[in-house]
Amino acid sequence: LLQKSLALLDDPNLAGPEARAARAFTFLQWGEINREGDRQTARHQYEQSLALYQALADSWGTANTLASLGWLIQHFGAYDEARHLYSESLTRRQLLEDRWGVANSLLSLASVSLYQCHPNEAEQLIRQSINLHQELNDRAGIAYSLSKLGETLIWLGKFAEALAPLEESKALYENLGLRDRAAFSVAMLAAATLHLGQYDTALTRARLALTEFEKVGSRRGRGYTMLLMGWAQSGTG
Repeated sequence: LLQKSLALLDDPNLAGPEARAARAFTFLQWGEINREGDRQTARHQYEQSLALYQALADSWGTANTLASLGWLIQHFGAYDEARHLYSESLTRRQLLEDRWGVANSLLSLASVSLYQCHPNEAEQLIRQSINLHQELNDRAGIAYSLSKLGETLIWLGKFAEALAPLEESKALYENLGLRDRAAFSVAMLAAATLHLGQYDTALTRARLALTEFEKVGSRRGRGYTMLLMGWAQSGTG
């Protein structure tokens, strides 16, 4: 469908700002599809989208594309560059008074802080995001924020405290029918129970998550749960 969209937009009679905005949006969505499987292609598509939005002075589209490109760059391991992209996206969203966008940008910055070993800073940002998502009654946003909070609490060594937000996140995702997201919460629950020395429980949870990841074809999820299973089996001897 996206290929058909771009083919229609190649019509030389469609050269105005609306057509360019539609092209920018199409490239952004194509990048979203490719980012888990073909990240170099996704990067090229995000960059095309960003260039179009910037040329149109479309601040909302630019902010969204910066956020998506930041996610991709973060997963290449370039955390400083990702932080810059997320920060620029946050600034634009604040100026636009886009509260939903601000909440997500705070989560993205928290992610980078966590992976750069600043878990206390990450926790503060996540709690701000949770508050915003709750004000907006965005259940998917609340669920994701809670899962990141649980992950951060694990990094802080607060393993028992991590269980409640992860359980709540899992329940919200299941209620919304977002099975792959729920599986990540289950995987994080496995990690928390693993650190509590509950190796059999951790192994059971990791296996449940692996089954779901296999159903939805998430390679990242499968890799992470296999690692957890290996650690749990080491714990049981």
